[in-house]
Amino acid sequence: MKITRDVIYDLLPAYFANEVTADTRALVEEFFGSDPEFGRMAGRFRAILEEKRGDAEAETESAREREAFDRARMAAELPIKARTAALVWALGGLFAWFIALLTWNERMGFRNPGVLIGVCFILGAVVCFGASFFVKPESRWRALVGLDDETLKSVRYRGRRNSG
Repeated sequence: MKITRDVIYDLLPAYFANEVTADTRALVEEFFGSDPEFGRMAGRFRAILEEKRGDAEAETESAREREAFDRARMAAELPIKARTAALVWALGGLFAWFIALLTWNERMGFRNPGVLIGVCFILGAVVCFGASFFVKPESRWRALVGLDDETLKSVRYRGRRNSG
């Protein structure tokens, strides 16, 4: 049986990964000797693969460092995000009190819905602000007080980003 370029081409990935038997390795190297142009092409292909493997290892190390940096930055920004959420709660409470002031009448008094909603929002702001001093990225109760990642993303706090 005659060995063609297509057969050797199919064997190249395993040959470059050193996953072939000694007989297959000898067959591929013998074919490279009989077809030097194909051997040169395979050599360039092997060099490209080795270069990409080196880049992939460097990328994974830099990706791990970047991920650790992102986790540290997220932990540092978490109290600021929580305080921003507390500010949003407080603004909601002030808005409710403003509406209560506009709709104030003596018959309802402090049972005005705006006053009651405003008090609830201000209490939420106080709880959220107090929790911001104790919040950690691994805290289980973050979702209970509205400090989980999805809720904080809705606040749209972006923080300062470096352009580099």
